[in-house]
Amino acid sequence: MIRTLDDEQAKQWMDVLSENIEEAVEKANEGTLEAQQQRRQERLVERAEFWIDSVDKKQSQQFLEMASYQIEMRPVFYAIRDDLLGELTLILTERDAPDLEQRINNYFIRVVAFQGEGHESDMALYLARRYELLQRIDKNLSPEQRETMRENLASISNDIGALMN
Repeated sequence: MIRTLDDEQAKQWMDVLSENIEEAVEKANEGTLEAQQQRRQERLVERAEFWIDSVDKKQSQQFLEMASYQIEMRPVFYAIRDDLLGELTLILTERDAPDLEQRINNYFIRVVAFQGEGHESDMALYLARRYELLQRIDKNLSPEQRETMRENLASISNDIGALMN
C-alpha cells in the first residue's frame, strides 16, 4: 500500500499522525505533575482491574510509583518516538526504494519493541525498574486476584486457539 501513495497522501498521513501525537502529548501534560501522575495511575489501575478485577490500596500505590516512572521517562520516550517518526517519514519519502519491504519490516520490529538508537541504556534501566516493580505487585496479589488473572488468561488462550483452528 505504501508504494501506491502519492506525495500528498504520504504528507497527509504524516500530518494526521503528528497531529494525533501532539494532541495526546498536550493532554498528557495537562495540569500539575501530581495531576498527571494521578491520571496515569488511574489508567494503570483500570488496565490492572481488567486482569485481576480489583486493586487494593497498596497495589494502587505501586501503580502510582509506576506512573511516576513512566512520566519521568517521557523525554526518552519522546526521543524514541521522534526517531521512529523520522524513520517512517523516510520510508514514506522513499516509497520506490527496492528494499522498502525490508525497511518496513525492520521499522515495525523497532516500533513493537519501542527501540531507538542511542536510548538503549535508558530503556534498559526503565525496563529493569518496571520489572522490579511488577515483581513487587505480583507478590501482593491475593489468591482471588491470581485466580481471576488465570481465568482471564485461559479465556484469551481459548479465544486464540479457536482463531487458529
